[in-house]
Amino acid sequence: MPGPVPSAALRCWTPDEMPESVRAQVLAFMRQAWPEGFRGPNLLRAWIHPPQDNPMHVVALLPNGCVAAHASALRRDFSAFGRNWAIGGLSGVFSFAHVRGMGYGKAVVLRATELLEGRGLDAGLFCCDHENVGFYRSCGWELLPGHPILVGNPPAPDPSATMFRAFSPDGAELRDRLAGGTLEFGDYVW
Repeated sequence: MPGPVPSAALRCWTPDEMPESVRAQVLAFMRQAWPEGFRGPNLLRAWIHPPQDNPMHVVALLPNGCVAAHASALRRDFSAFGRNWAIGGLSGVFSFAHVRGMGYGKAVVLRATELLEGRGLDAGLFCCDHENVGFYRSCGWELLPGHPILVGNPPAPDPSATMFRAFSPDGAELRDRLAGGTLEFGDYVW
């Protein structure tokens, strides 16, 4: 018979503030879940997200120091549709398998979304697997139709689901523009 669900402390850290023991757990999960990010020159990488994405990490930390779940709140500035946009997004979202369904994943996503809202952004967007759309909708994100994100060189549509959230009236304008256009994201989507 299972016991009560242990409470987890939600911690927010910049990359420099994150304890090494926590970073090691997050990277261990990421190496297993997303091995393509740890190949070639990144084989031994010790960073969760590149500094140019201005990451803030949200971790659900169990009382014994084990990571239950993680989400990163990222930020980039883009030029598109004849103007500049401050855009954030979520990345590195996961819960360890043994604690899935206990609410830790939702807690880190909701907190990371709050961090994005507090960063003076126009909007948030990110790509996810189609089977995760319902989860992100339950956290206040909406699915954009089609494939409005271009990635790579040469740029090609990302086939993943694109989740969106407006944080300002300008963000609502960006949503409308993405309904009939695309945003070139660079070499990778967070």
